[in-house]
Amino acid sequence: MRHFRFLQNTPLKLALIFSGLFLCASLVTGFSIYEIMRWEMMRHHSKAVGELYTSIAGNKADDDTDFLDTVQANIRAAHGHDRVILATKADGSILAGNIPRIDLPDGWSTIPAYKIGLHGRRKYLLMAGTVRGDRLIVGQSYQDIDKLEAIAAAGFGWTSLIVIVLAFIGGSLIGRRAQRRFRAVQDTMDRISKGDLAARLPLLGRGDDIDQLSAHINGALRQLEATVEGMRQVSADIAHDLKTPLNRLRITIDEARRELGHDDEASLAIAAAAAEIEQVNQTFDALLRISQLEAGTRRRRFKLLDLDAILRETADLYDGTLEEMQGSLSLDLKAQGCMIAGDRELLIQLWCNLIENAIRHGPAGTRMRITTSRSLDDLVVAMEDNGPGIPPEEREKVFRRLYRLERSRSTPGTGLGLSLVNAIAELHDAPIRLEDAEPGLRVVIRFPVARSDSVPDTSLREEAASER
Repeated sequence: MRHFRFLQNTPLKLALIFSGLFLCASLVTGFSIYEIMRWEMMRHHSKAVGELYTSIAGNKADDDTDFLDTVQANIRAAHGHDRVILATKADGSILAGNIPRIDLPDGWSTIPAYKIGLHGRRKYLLMAGTVRGDRLIVGQSYQDIDKLEAIAAAGFGWTSLIVIVLAFIGGSLIGRRAQRRFRAVQDTMDRISKGDLAARLPLLGRGDDIDQLSAHINGALRQLEATVEGMRQVSADIAHDLKTPLNRLRITIDEARRELGHDDEASLAIAAAAAEIEQVNQTFDALLRISQLEAGTRRRRFKLLDLDAILRETADLYDGTLEEMQGSLSLDLKAQGCMIAGDRELLIQLWCNLIENAIRHGPAGTRMRITTSRSLDDLVVAMEDNGPGIPPEEREKVFRRLYRLERSRSTPGTGLGLSLVNAIAELHDAPIRLEDAEPGLRVVIRFPVARSDSVPDTSLREEAASER
């Protein structure tokens, strides 16, 4: 399908459409003019032959000598064999003429030159009849008509070519003009999707349908910006108003634990309450972090990164933990040198969440494997484990906030780990897919390989290279 992507180009499509329409119009118009012109020339040709026949036959009625003189005079006046005349007696003997004897029925006939003893490919329109017992054949070639038709065809061809070229150029200019406006709309929507809700569609002030549509969209964007900003403010207020008393409560509980000691039941109950408060704080932190990621503001911190180096660094963090639980994490990294545009801190958190999720829900001695590979313009990362996996009907649901599988409700967690993973992946324009590893779960993420313009500062390539 990549071979036909050029057909998706709006200027090219408009140019082709304009060219096709003008070509069809030219063909219809040209064919109509050609047929009318040809019919008129044939009518004029037939009239000339008929008038010549009548003129010669009229002299036969007056006198045989005048008849033959008229035949000879017309033969001498003819240019070559453009005009043919033959007069014969009833027995077939030739009285006068410039062609051999030929038998034709009375009336009109069209015959090629070779049938009347002439060379060439031209054809003749002949009229034959009997005049006072003698036969008279008068004719004229179609050579002049053929020349005019050739000239008309050449003129029509050149005219059609010029029309097509002008139509293609006009369609391209109109298409490019439209594409510039659509590209401006697309660029604005890209900025909005990356969290810049203050972006607006450009208005040219022409009052056309695109300007009217852009004005309506800008109005909706203003409302959206106000709504999102209000939600962010509410979230910040909630975080401030609720987290502050929760932190104070935890400090109070910690002081109570120190006063009571660590042995009695009251101290254990207070410790459990402190753990619950910590869980609530972590939930608030995760929810606020997800909201910030979905707003897209962290894109401004993107740099060129070597994802293989980040994966090796993340795996090193869990060497001790996996050794204690007799688990393993193997790496098969085959995309060295492939750079992506991203936030290093968030990418480390993404892989930490996936690894901890596999450890938390997997069996003792969990085995994990992470592979990287290059696929066209994507860097594909796949992580497999030997845990219980996720049923197919639940795989989309686990990315929801606070959603937990029924069998996981007895294990610690907030139900936000995979939600945060999904938010980080979306921030990096990296589709994420859950598959069956038979047994276990396979998480596949496709990161777009960074282009030269993926980040504002291309000098960050050196920084990324030093991190490797």
